[in-house]
Amino acid sequence: MDRWPIKWLRLHKRRERKISEDHIEEMVRDLRANGQLKPIIADSRKNILDGAARYLAAKRLGWKTILVSKPLDGQRLQRGRRVGKTGYGEIVV
Repeated sequence: MDRWPIKWLRLHKRRERKISEDHIEEMVRDLRANGQLKPIIADSRKNILDGAARYLAAKRLGWKTILVSKPLDGQRLQRGRRVGKTGYGEIVV
């Protein structure tokens, strides 16, 4: 896990439109109260794979850096189904 400048990360515009304003505001409150408890997961090209709401909330709070992790070897991200309030996808071995 590393701390990356937020400006390095990329979020696909279609993905950004799928996150509700209420969810982002909820994440802003959580980050403000508790800090970042889970890292953003990004690939080697700095595309966000998981944690888009955390990313948008951190940007809204004016954070310059954020914790980022890359998927572990042998793991892949399943896309397209909702997993609680954490966003789309889950890590699967």
